[in-house]
Amino acid sequence: MSEPLITTGELQRLYQRIMERGPALQRGRGIMHGGAYASPFRGQGLELADLRPYHWGDDLRHMDWRATARSGKPITKVFVDERMRHVFLAMDRGPSMAFATRGRLKAAATVHAAAALAFAALADRETVAGAVWDGHEAVFYPTAGTLDGTLLMLHRAAAPLTRPAAAGDDHPDRALSRLLAQLNAAVPPQASIFLISDFRGIAPSHQGALMHLAQHRAVAAVHVVDPAERALPRSGLLRVVSPLTGRRYVIDTRDEGLRTRYAEAMARHHDAIEQVFSGAGIPLLRLSTDQDPCVSLEGARWAVTH
Repeated sequence: MSEPLITTGELQRLYQRIMERGPALQRGRGIMHGGAYASPFRGQGLELADLRPYHWGDDLRHMDWRATARSGKPITKVFVDERMRHVFLAMDRGPSMAFATRGRLKAAATVHAAAALAFAALADRETVAGAVWDGHEAVFYPTAGTLDGTLLMLHRAAAPLTRPAAAGDDHPDRALSRLLAQLNAAVPPQASIFLISDFRGIAPSHQGALMHLAQHRAVAAVHVVDPAERALPRSGLLRVVSPLTGRRYVIDTRDEGLRTRYAEAMARHHDAIEQVFSGAGIPLLRLSTDQDPCVSLEGARWAVTH
């Protein structure tokens, strides 16, 4: 395809949409410590953010005794979570991401989600960095604290998909192993990492690398799926081409038994992905190509892992 996955105009509108949520961003309700989305992470940093009335269970070490004396009521300090001060976005543009039956291509949904997270971070004065991965190699982009710097990375992630799978490419599971090793080496401790992918190559063997990645960083995964990857629609004869091997297939979707077996196999596949991330202590959100990424992220109920 020759068109970008997300246009400059779409990025501008998305940026404005995120900025309009300024009051919510300021109140610290976000995926990042002050964004518009429900945070998957918890923790105490060193930067004082605010004062509020003491709640049962608050750490007594954080009591502000001067404010308590002035007000006559117990007052405690609220701190910014130091781990949320740097956001790293790992975006998948591999061959399997060039697919959709409804809504956006999976690669386009990835960029939309990454842009929403990046803009929310910038709105809360966080820095943003990332890597764009094509299933073969990853290009890393340096930390930026400005819109212009972040847009350089997002425009690269939104570039037209032109690279097909090649005969010399690693199998997806080996390619993912290499990416996780690179992230472990390149992303600093205390960063927040968002892995955005269809996780085509994920396997139980990756659990150790994921656990290591999350040992000193807050990590969350966004699993991008197409509705047809859950249930095969009854659409007569379908001619499909594997994005990984180039092989062509003809599928008779009128076969009810075939559709049942397909749905069961895909359910097992998605369960296996959940188990890998759950075992690594990493929260997982599913994002469908026919959904609004912002709405999905806003409605996320992330597990608390830190």
